[in-house]
Amino acid sequence: MVTIVLGVLAAIAVPTMYKWLPGIRLKSAARDVYSSLQKARMDALKENQDVQVRFVDSADNDYLYLDMDGSGSLNSGEYSLNITGYKSGVGFGYGSAINNWNGDAITSAVPATPVITFTNRGTAVNRTIYLDNEEQDGCYAITVNTSGSIKLRRYTGSTWVD
Repeated sequence: MVTIVLGVLAAIAVPTMYKWLPGIRLKSAARDVYSSLQKARMDALKENQDVQVRFVDSADNDYLYLDMDGSGSLNSGEYSLNITGYKSGVGFGYGSAINNWNGDAITSAVPATPVITFTNRGTAVNRTIYLDNEEQDGCYAITVNTSGSIKLRRYTGSTWVD
């Protein structure tokens, strides 16, 4: 009897979980990008040197890496984060968002210069990175401003939420 009840509950729960999975993976990737940017800023301050975060937006593999030596390439020992590895179509993109929170048009998921440099003082240049998934019903924006502070926002399909 208990086995039958558990089987029925599993049959109901599993399809619902599959519907949630793309959103959960997108949120996880956005938080990890946010954390990677924080790590880069802390490394720049700790090592008293500039640290570049480079974003690679390719057709089949989106990722970022911390370029500690400024070489412009991923070297052994440098931190990297594979965005595509989150599955569910997670990658650089802005889904159904047309404008950002200020009403400015979004033209690209990754800036034309796909690098954020944190100086040895923790400052940076204003840049925003967008992530979406295969559902493209929402997205996340991770913004770095000139003071070096980092902000994560979520697009709900109609508005941006901090």
